[in-house]
Amino acid sequence: MKMVVWGIIVLVLVACVVLVEASAQRPRLTPPGSTLETQVGRTVQIAVESSPSTGYSWSASFDKAALELVKATFKEGSSGLVGAPGAQVFELKGLKKGSFEVKLDYLRPWEGQSIKQATYTVVVK
Repeated sequence: MKMVVWGIIVLVLVACVVLVEASAQRPRLTPPGSTLETQVGRTVQIAVESSPSTGYSWSASFDKAALELVKATFKEGSSGLVGAPGAQVFELKGLKKGSFEVKLDYLRPWEGQSIKQATYTVVVK
């Protein structure tokens, strides 16, 4: 009986670890129109759903004197399926105080025409 109880406890603990790891890998998506706050020299992240296997990706445009793109990454979705959507994450650093617009366009780079747009406001204090 003790072995069964310990087995169940171990399974529950393993499941908790797996869930924590999965949630740590998936960034929370940033709703379009959101206002994000940061400080000069600090970063802020914008995460949007993306399916790069379709050829589409997000392209960011913003005032480069006010914000710096530190990195852009893709995080796979939790389904584990090939081609499933994940999140494209833009990490931006505030360079000067003010309120700045970040415009994202979802497009195939070789086609040049956006099929979706999202706009965000970054307030640097």
